[in-house]
Amino acid sequence: EPVSAGTGNYLEDSVKETYDVGHLAPEQTDFGVRISGDSMEPLYHTGDVAWIQKKDSLANGEIGIFYLNGNTYIKELHDEPDGVYLISLNQKYHPIQILESDSFKIFGKVIGKCKGAEIPGFH
Repeated sequence: EPVSAGTGNYLEDSVKETYDVGHLAPEQTDFGVRISGDSMEPLYHTGDVAWIQKKDSLANGEIGIFYLNGNTYIKELHDEPDGVYLISLNQKYHPIQILESDSFKIFGKVIGKCKGAEIPGFH
């Protein structure tokens, strides 16, 4: 299931599809997610696959996969004096502030990407 680069999409715990990606994924890759939406352009585009290393914490400014209130996002994490934010690279999207009351989890760090079309049999 794609993760949203915009409004959010839920990433389930189960594996949806398995592909032989060979050299396309960095060695430390735990899983890949298909990108949907334009909020992380110009770096990530709809149809790209982001390679994820499972981690439960990220450094300030790192791009990761995040669960927030039932949806899953690819965003840049910003820890600011006034709070923690998920930031889009595309300036037309507003930062999302993480509140104490939110259900929030870090799935992992984005460590690479490829075009979905580069993966044999991927659609």
